[in-house]
Amino acid sequence: MKLLMESLVLLCKQSEERIRFGRRLSFFHGEMSTGKSTIAELIDYCLGGSLQKTPAIQSELVGVQLQATVDDTALLIERTPNTTTSIEVSWERDGDTGRENLPLAAGEVPVVGDEIYNYSDFLLRTLGMPVLKVRKRKGDPESALQRLSFRDFYKFCYLDQPDLDSSFFLLDQPIRQEKSKDVLRYVLGFHSDRLNELQAELSETRQEQRTMREAAKQLDEFLHRYGFASKATIEAEIDKLNDEEEKLDREIENQGSDDLPASTVAEEDQTLIAALSDAIASKTAAIADIEQRLKEQESLIAEFLAMKFKIARSSTASELLKGAAFHACPACGTEVSRKSDGAHCVLCKSDLAEAPGGFESDSAVMERDLSDRIDDLRRSVHRLKKSHDRQNEELGVLTTKRADAQRRVDYARRQIESEYMKRARRLESRRGEIRERRRLLVRIMGMPGEVEAKMKEADALSRGSASLNGTSRPNRAASRRDGRMSIRWKRTSMRCFVPSTFLKSRRTTRYS
Repeated sequence: MKLLMESLVLLCKQSEERIRFGRRLSFFHGEMSTGKSTIAELIDYCLGGSLQKTPAIQSELVGVQLQATVDDTALLIERTPNTTTSIEVSWERDGDTGRENLPLAAGEVPVVGDEIYNYSDFLLRTLGMPVLKVRKRKGDPESALQRLSFRDFYKFCYLDQPDLDSSFFLLDQPIRQEKSKDVLRYVLGFHSDRLNELQAELSETRQEQRTMREAAKQLDEFLHRYGFASKATIEAEIDKLNDEEEKLDREIENQGSDDLPASTVAEEDQTLIAALSDAIASKTAAIADIEQRLKEQESLIAEFLAMKFKIARSSTASELLKGAAFHACPACGTEVSRKSDGAHCVLCKSDLAEAPGGFESDSAVMERDLSDRIDDLRRSVHRLKKSHDRQNEELGVLTTKRADAQRRVDYARRQIESEYMKRARRLESRRGEIRERRRLLVRIMGMPGEVEAKMKEADALSRGSASLNGTSRPNRAASRRDGRMSIRWKRTSMRCFVPSTFLKSRRTTRYS
């Protein structure tokens, strides 16, 4: 197929310039620095090239559009100077339209369909060309394959103005020499689709073989480094770990009864704590009894003091009313009978024998007796308080001794329990390590067999690559024998170069 360019549209800041092309030839002429070579550069720019940003382009150009056709497909290619990594492409084919922002560099996933990864792939597929892959290094049959891009073919169709005097096929430039040869081989028919498929399949097979051998080698080195060269070695290691785990299980099960003694403290400390506890209980009871007696005796002292005040007030009242004669009751005014039998009160008729001041008595003797009894009680209270203080001091001493003994008991228990816990943690930690290592060994048990399987697969792939190489050899020979395109190329070149005296001015170089 052919790519026919119809027009080039320059979108400027103040105008829109449209350049139409002829179907066979477009000839641009004019004075110097009027933009003739810029037209070719803009076409190259729309086809994935770079653009030299002259002052005019920097100040005026906003965007550029290239309209082209490929058979029955119409293309509109748009690009702006500010966008350097992608190109906008719109197409119309048989009533179907599409638009996509295609990157210049191929990514990991296709952008259109299953085979188009970038702008170059889109152009090649639109032109009906297959995926072309060639060896990166021609002298190395193990070299990886790389893709021929649209720009590799385009270099044979576009002569950059600064390079018009250099080699047309770029065979003098080592960087582009190999790709130029690959393009020529395809154009001259030395590179068939079947040969391309065989070479791609051969490259994939060899790459898979190298990957498999490298993986098997790394696995084998890993297993030998840690002593797991065979499945039998790993099984023996697992059996050894199982025996050690059973032994640890028995130790963990028996340590509760064997390692922790029934009595974790000294016998004298236990006896001392029991005796001190009994003494503290006895002292506490004694102190409670003393406090109860103190409370009773202080209550009696208060009652005796109240009685003493009552006797004093009664004696005073009796003295004041001793000679008084009542004619009427001072409470209700009833006339009081003067008749009395001498045994009852004239005023209230109470029995004088039972009245505290009914008869004359020696109140001083009663008061002195009460005072003596109060003094006796106060001396008893003083003795009880001294006994209470002494008992509290003894209780404090006993409590301190018991606390000291309890601290010794707790310290001894912690020491024993600490040793017990340390050993228990050590046993549990070791059992966890054994189980983790056993799980690892179970996972890698199949690795030695996997290494052998990968090596066998690599050998099978080696035989397959040899078969593919043998299959591709006749195709390469057939491509070399088919020299029709080469003959046509030679005739056309001689017809063009002889009139232009090209052969007379340059040294002829043969390229194979």
